[in-house]
Amino acid sequence: VTGNVGIGTTSPEANLHILKNSINGQAYERLIIDGDTQNTTASGSSQAIAFKGSANNYAGAVGGYGNGTVGGMGLWGGSTNSGSPDVFVKSGAVGIGTTSPDSTLHLSSSGPTILTIEADTDNVTETDNARIVLKQDGGAVIGRIGFENNTNALEVINQYADSLSLGTSNSKRLLIDPNGNVGIGTDSPNDILDIRKANSQLRLTDSDDNKFVQFSYSGGKLITRNNST
Repeated sequence: VTGNVGIGTTSPEANLHILKNSINGQAYERLIIDGDTQNTTASGSSQAIAFKGSANNYAGAVGGYGNGTVGGMGLWGGSTNSGSPDVFVKSGAVGIGTTSPDSTLHLSSSGPTILTIEADTDNVTETDNARIVLKQDGGAVIGRIGFENNTNALEVINQYADSLSLGTSNSKRLLIDPNGNVGIGTDSPNDILDIRKANSQLRLTDSDDNKFVQFSYSGGKLITRNNST
């Protein structure tokens, strides 16, 4: 067949033009690619539409893909013969570099994985800031990570009246409560800085000569020690 093909129209505007009156709010399947006996969940199963250019080179492809457990939607940056899709969508989860996304958005790579969020690319409007906004509880609880509005200062803020924590080894190490009090070793700081630990010590060290002064509290007494001469 040469020329344009119209289905539902006698004036096709492309190589294949499908026209059908449709009702707002109603979903339709206008084109079906059926693999018939192929198991859509079997690992590597695919029915796709490929895009090619000069020298028979593949630009990309889009279609169904099975990851061994479920079937989903795949996007390839080349031929489907290259293997797993670069982007895989299943049940509301998107995988980039993986066909088994564990969360709403899952990025995976055998090498470095970098997520770049760039704003104000024309360097004109200073209120165009790059940030990540976190919401829950119907939008009542909001937190943000990014550049402060109209500045180049980086901030991590809990907009809700609750704490902000930093931790290691799956344990909280430092906490800022809603009143701005900082706790180290405690989730309930009673002053602007509250350090709690058995035999806890506070050390101030001069990096020029490694001399220090050390403060500790034991038996109701404040103990001061230094190694300066």
